[in-house]
Amino acid sequence: MNKEFEKRRRRLAKLIGKDGIAVIPTASTRVRSRDTDYPYRPDSDFYYFTGFSEPHAVMILAPGREDGAFVVCLRAKNPLTEIWDGHMEGLNGVKKNFGVDQSFKIEDLETILSSLFLGRQKVFFTLGQDDVLDKTLMRSYN
Repeated sequence: MNKEFEKRRRRLAKLIGKDGIAVIPTASTRVRSRDTDYPYRPDSDFYYFTGFSEPHAVMILAPGREDGAFVVCLRAKNPLTEIWDGHMEGLNGVKKNFGVDQSFKIEDLETILSSLFLGRQKVFFTLGQDDVLDKTLMRSYN
């Protein structure tokens, strides 16, 4: 695990405070033509704080959290997907190789956010980039 990413997360955690939470999604894959995608490039903010470059993932930073501040929701490891798209870290690999405190399946994001929002006064998230994620976040917060 690269210590630079950890240092960046610590600085962000200090800025948002123990009553805040940051939710940073990575970029989606983009279809080029029916069965071909463009080469994947992660969202710059997501990569800056995680060093992780798989699609369909969301970083959550919840300072002061008992089980650790650094949470990532991502796709579970899938051998069939790996044939076409290459290596996937999966839930255990992302913890081992990227210093994630807890990892969850991306399908559980709404439930995870609902529990992590409890007691938080400030939410740091960029609205308007992904309608589905915006709605998920709003449902989780209410």
